[in-house]
Amino acid sequence: INCSLCLGWYHCSCAAVPYMTAKRDDFDFVCGDCST
Repeated sequence: INCSLCLGWYHCSCAAVPYMTAKRDDFDFVCGDCST
């Protein structure tokens, strides 16, 4: 999945995001670096 802020690529398991959640169009992922 891509971070919605820095556009970095992260594996779902590394980001602790369920696969089905990551596939949702309305889900915006923010990585640990951007969320702090």
